Amino acid sequence: MGVERTREGGNSIFTPLGQIPVGQIFTYEIRYESNVLSVLVNGGAPIQLSTFDLDAPLSYFKCGNYNQGDSPSSVHFFQIAIAHGSTPPPPSTTAHAVSTISNPGIGPSEVIWILDHTIAPRPPVVSPTGACDPARPTNASPNTVTLKLFFENSCCHPIETASIGQFNKCHNSNRPFTTLKQAVGANLFDRGLHIIAFAELNCLGPQAPANGISLTNTDVCAPAGNTQTFLSFMVVEPRLARSRQRMTAQIQ
Repeated sequence: MGVERTREGGNSIFTPLGQIPVGQIFTYEIRYESNVLSVLVNGGAPIQLSTFDLDAPLSYFKCGNYNQGDSPSSVHFFQIAIAHGSTPPPPSTTAHAVSTISNPGIGPSEVIWILDHTIAPRPPVVSPTGACDPARPTNASPNTVTLKLFFENSCCHPIETASIGQFNKCHNSNRPFTTLKQAVGANLFDRGLHIIAFAELNCLGPQAPANGISLTNTDVCAPAGNTQTFLSFMVVEPRLARSRQRMTAQIQ
């Protein structure tokens, strides 16, 4: 974390607070109370930082991707909460629309933020324990697609089983998954439906496979041999998958 020593700027002091692997979800909290600046990472103890000669200026918070490097970067905020006083903010589970906040100051003046009501504090990505359960799910009804999501690419440790009856609708998973097995109602074949897994929440980001996973009642592990993790999925028609892919490319 960098802190300016003077109000004129250009003389920041940087203090390492910890190590987070690229792509891993983490939490942090910035506190500024009675001219005392401190930071907590992943719920750890507060680390106090000097404010040098700033002399308690009037302050506000904003967040965004303040990339100072020469290569592209991507930052995803899953939850934002602000509290005044000594009581920490409660976890937010209320959906908010995408908003734009304009404020003068250092860095970009436009900050885009979004909260997703399907995101509670997401469990950390840890290797599961216990016996392997590679069994294919039992289908719920003739008009549903039942998916069993697995932690690893061998379809061993399930993390969630979901029955999808409403098609062309995005579903966010409880935890990151790598592969899946499916069970399909007999009257859903030959309708052009298939399954797509997405690398990001809300069915955005890279998708696998590009043309989707065909509906089948065969006991197969798909996407076979893929070590990428996914956060969302949907059962779609081919034409919707193509339009979704174009829209994602425009956003990125």
